[in-house]
Amino acid sequence: MTIEVTVHGAQVPMGSKRAFVHNGRAIVTDQQGAKLKSWQGNIREKLEEVKPDEQIIGPVAVHIVFYVQRPKGHYGTGMNAAKLKESAPDYCSKSPDIDKLARAVLDCATGIIFRDDAQVCRLTLSKRYSNGGPWTTIAITEVSA
Repeated sequence: MTIEVTVHGAQVPMGSKRAFVHNGRAIVTDQQGAKLKSWQGNIREKLEEVKPDEQIIGPVAVHIVFYVQRPKGHYGTGMNAAKLKESAPDYCSKSPDIDKLARAVLDCATGIIFRDDAQVCRLTLSKRYSNGGPWTTIAITEVSA
């Protein structure tokens, strides 16, 4: 069984955690706050639409491709403003960190597709430039024993 979704919108990495005590209760917040919650909400919504009848309990392979917005500097100027330069790379080696993006996605799949992200036995990640808006593709496959 393979579950595949596409989530449109700018990706937000898991940030650093910050903990403090308020009225005697421990509060933990993420540095990215509302932006992260919104993006993860979009991911969860898509995963809920395709979730299996029962969560996967065995090992899973996860393949994620993050398509990030291509910078304006990758395009020509003037009459060539819509034309991609030959020197423009396909893969993004700039911020945000791919591992922090992956953590955000895996946290969303936990409890919807599988029980625990410790079940992920194979994880393949790519961060590519998009000529359109940013989006993310996620494929989760149950691995046979």
